[in-house]
Amino acid sequence: NHRTDWVSTFPFGHIYQDELGGSGVLGHPSTKGDVVIGNDVWIGSGVTIMSGVKIGDGAVLGANAMVVNDVAPYHIVGGNPAKLVKQRFNDEIIEILLRLKWWDFRVEIIKNLICVLTSEPDKGLLDRLLLVYRK
Repeated sequence: NHRTDWVSTFPFGHIYQDELGGSGVLGHPSTKGDVVIGNDVWIGSGVTIMSGVKIGDGAVLGANAMVVNDVAPYHIVGGNPAKLVKQRFNDEIIEILLRLKWWDFRVEIIKNLICVLTSEPDKGLLDRLLLVYRK
């Protein structure tokens, strides 16, 4: 991020140090922290994610979105700035998927669950999977 609180927004000390000096300038570029991206996230082409943003598990970031705020799990966002388009599933299904954490399963288990993972979520089936795999 460029420093809008300084007289100049130019990144002195970050680029062109040989030509312009400023090697001792600290604090540029500024940051609000690390970007954290959850599991099973789809990031469309041309997406920009600003510093300090957290992307929840299962989220979808639409192409060319400018993501400036955290994105909740299993939410779809798009636009500039990115706004909620819709939730992928209802709150109950999202809660089950977050507890299931299928992405942590061994590869052999994932292979056996391909039919489940490539279909619309069924609450009863997901509840049974929780009992079997998340005792």
